[in-house]
Amino acid sequence: MGCSPSRTVAFRASLAAYELVSIAKESGRKRLLDIGGGEGIHKRFFESRGLEVDVLDLAPGRCKVEYVGDYEDIDVAGEYDFLWLSHVLEHTRNPGRFIDKLYADVREGGYVCATVPPLRQKMTFAHPVLWNGGSLLINFVRAGFWCGDARVASYGYNTSIIARKDISRSWDHPHEALPDGLEFDGGYFNGDIRWLNWTCRRLPPNDVVGDYEGIPVEKVCDTIDPVDLSTSFFFRAHDARRGKSWTFYYDKALDTAMRCV
Repeated sequence: MGCSPSRTVAFRASLAAYELVSIAKESGRKRLLDIGGGEGIHKRFFESRGLEVDVLDLAPGRCKVEYVGDYEDIDVAGEYDFLWLSHVLEHTRNPGRFIDKLYADVREGGYVCATVPPLRQKMTFAHPVLWNGGSLLINFVRAGFWCGDARVASYGYNTSIIARKDISRSWDHPHEALPDGLEFDGGYFNGDIRWLNWTCRRLPPNDVVGDYEGIPVEKVCDTIDPVDLSTSFFFRAHDARRGKSWTFYYDKALDTAMRCV
């Protein structure tokens, strides 16, 4: 098959992707815009689960990109039930303005799901903005989202928020738009949030097709020949010598197995 675990392509925000699929099934909503998804990885994942996906990116990618350019310059208002951003917000210089546009663009009753790297002190010019779950909540509330039922999770290299647009909600103080379960100390709350209103805390077992013990990660792809490679799927690899485990996602279109990070 010739696939090998990729060090340059990763399936990020896997738990957020499943959480959003669950919401889509419950709500019956289907139209999703993947902002920054030119690789097509999340597009194919969501389409395989019944969603209708368009992609917006700064440049043409490996998949069809319906909108080419800067999101802040493109009008997509009212077109989508879901706006998906995987590791995009940390690259923006004006995140407040960006999130204001997300609120304006998503349909009433629709959802925005944004995932960013976890807060850390190691800096890069590529990430001018640092985030944790609390700062995501504050910025989404300030943009107009009532976050009383917002979902927040931190896992692996991801901190994710899913917030719903509900124009029927109003509040006198921003604290009233925050979800229950936050740890407050006076006017402050702990922004280091692991799980809040989040249901999918691990990949569904029926979606992980392989479980390989003691096989070096570099060799694991050679073991999945019995699997139907006409579809994409998740599998786990365990390296007993190093005592570590990884979850991979095999993307059929790329013929590549990528780490879930």
